Amino acid sequence: MRVVTGSPRRTNTRELVLAAAERLFAEHGYDGTSLEEIGRAAGLSRGTPGYLFGSKPSLYAAVLEQILERARVALAPAYARVRDPGEPVEEALAAFVEAHVRLLAGAPELARLIQWEALDEQRRLVQALRARFDALVELAQELRTRLGRPGLPRDDAAALVVDAAALLWLPLAHADALEPAVGSPLRSEEALARQARELLAFVLARLRA
Repeated sequence: MRVVTGSPRRTNTRELVLAAAERLFAEHGYDGTSLEEIGRAAGLSRGTPGYLFGSKPSLYAAVLEQILERARVALAPAYARVRDPGEPVEEALAAFVEAHVRLLAGAPELARLIQWEALDEQRRLVQALRARFDALVELAQELRTRLGRPGLPRDDAAALVVDAAALLWLPLAHADALEPAVGSPLRSEEALARQARELLAFVLARLRA
């Protein structure tokens, strides 16, 4: 027997609340956003977010889960390819780097939430990303071996991941502020392709050193 878990109307209302919450949390941070404001932004009653999610922490957790799931789905093909020992390292890594560049360019909410959380002692999103960092460190060690180089100590692999993340993060997370200063777009197709090439060259050089 089929179990009905929710009406289409309730599902649509939940999606409206999540979309409004994601936008407002990204714009104003966790502390600067109220459930009432989210309800109004969603075009619903002020009490709807609390009714559906119970509390602001629960709604925020649902927003983070939604964002991270979108990122996981977007990156899954690139992760599978770069983990495949049958794939040429350079080609697989190029696709892996490009996937991350395009994800961050297309997900400004993720970048803004991470920046807000740098001011928050709880840092919920950062905690959720910790496991991903460890996986990237292990990947760097694996790729180094596949390139025929000596084993890479964990500290060195961690430093490579941090440096690569910084090169990825800065121009895209701060594009709105940097574009007027540099006088050119940082999220155009040409700019994204150039950033992916330069980041790939950096990572390969470090892995081969």
